[in-house]
Amino acid sequence: MYSTQMTNEPLDIKNWLKDASEEEVDWKAERLAECLLNPIDFPSFSKALVPGDKVAIPIASNVPSQEKLLTLLVPILERSGVAVDHLWIVLGLDSSRLRESVQRALVPLGVPAENVVTHDPKEEKELEFLAADEDAEAIYVNRYILDADVVLPIVGLRQPEGAAYFGTFGIAPWFLDQHTQRRIRSLAIDRTQEGSFQRICYGNWIGQLSGVAMVLAVEPKPSLADSELLAGTPEAIEQRILSLGIGSSAFDVGEEDLEWIVCHIGGRAEHQTWEEVAQIAADLATQVKQEGSLVICSELSRRPNGALRLLAGIEDEDQNEAKLLKTDLPHALAALQLMNATRRIHIYLMSQLENGEVESLGIVAVKNPEDIQHLIRHSNQGRMVAQSQYVALGAYDRQSFSQEDRG
Repeated sequence: MYSTQMTNEPLDIKNWLKDASEEEVDWKAERLAECLLNPIDFPSFSKALVPGDKVAIPIASNVPSQEKLLTLLVPILERSGVAVDHLWIVLGLDSSRLRESVQRALVPLGVPAENVVTHDPKEEKELEFLAADEDAEAIYVNRYILDADVVLPIVGLRQPEGAAYFGTFGIAPWFLDQHTQRRIRSLAIDRTQEGSFQRICYGNWIGQLSGVAMVLAVEPKPSLADSELLAGTPEAIEQRILSLGIGSSAFDVGEEDLEWIVCHIGGRAEHQTWEEVAQIAADLATQVKQEGSLVICSELSRRPNGALRLLAGIEDEDQNEAKLLKTDLPHALAALQLMNATRRIHIYLMSQLENGEVESLGIVAVKNPEDIQHLIRHSNQGRMVAQSQYVALGAYDRQSFSQEDRG
C-alpha cells in the first residue's frame, strides 16, 4: 500500500514527513450518497430498511479519515430512513481517543454518545456467540453487530494475495474475540494457495453468518487524497478487486528498478505497531531491487516481543522460519514478514525505540530525517510513499525521484 509524489525541487525529508502526517481524504457527500443509492449488485440501501431497524456500522481500523467519513454518512443514512438513535457505530480500532473524536463529530447530528463504541476483543460482555467452526472452536462477534437488524461494514481494501486480506465482508478479523482473531491470523502464515483460500473462506463465512449483505469499501489509490468509495455486495466488491488488481504487489515498476523507497506510517499511536511495520515491509519488499533500501518512518514506541524476539541473532534462517510457522507466540506473522523482507532488501526504521531494540531484529535504526536524507542522497531512483498503510500504487503510476531531484 503506497503512494508517491513528484517534485523538481530538492527533497526535504523533514517537511515531507510533516506534510505526509497531515494528509487526509477529502470525502465527498455526493459520492457517498451515490454509493448507497446505486450499490453494485444490490438494491438501494434504503430498500433494505424497515422502520425501527437497528443499524450497525462496523468500521475497520484500516479506513482513513474516519471522523470525516462518518460525519458525512450519518445524514445520508438518516435520509435513507435510519433513525439516528437506532444507529450504532462500532470502531474496529480500540482507541478511546478515536471514540471521543467520533462522538464529538456525531453527537451534534443526533447520534447518542453511548451509540459510538470501540471493539475490545478481550471484553466478554461485549461479545456474542456466533457459531462453532469445523474444529469445534467457538466464534464470538461484537454484540452490537449481532444485535442489529442491518449491518453495513466499512472496510479498506487490500490486495487479495496479501496476508492482510480476509475477504470483503468487513467483520473478520477486526470484530471477533481475541482467540478467533489469533486463529484467523495464524492462517495468514500459511503462504500456500490452499492456506490463502482457507483464510479468505473463513473470513467470508463469518461475515455471512453475521448478516452482512452489503459493504462500503475504500478503494486505495496512489494518493491518499484520491481514495475512492465503493458499495455493493461483498462478492461484487471482491470481483472488482480481482478484475482491477487493486493494490497488487506484483506490478511492473518500469524499466528501471527502484533503489529506495521512503515510506511513512500515518495515524494515531494505535496505528504505530509492529504488525503495520511488517505488513508495509511485506508489501514493498518486492518493489525495491535486490539489496535496495526501504525506509519506514514511524512513531513506533512498542518494544518488540513475542515471536519478534526470535529474529534476534538469527544464524539459520530456514530453521528460524520453521519455528515461526509452528509457534503460538504473538506477532508470528509480523516476524515472518520481516524476516522474509530482510532476506531481499535493507530495511531502515525511524521510531521512538532504542537503536539496539530495532537492530536486534536485523533492521537498521535511523533517528532523524537527516539520516534518511544522507542515506538516499547518492542513490539514483526512488519513491516517497505517504500514509503507506492506506494507499496503493499500480503499474499506471511510475512517478519517481532521480538523483537531481534530491539536490
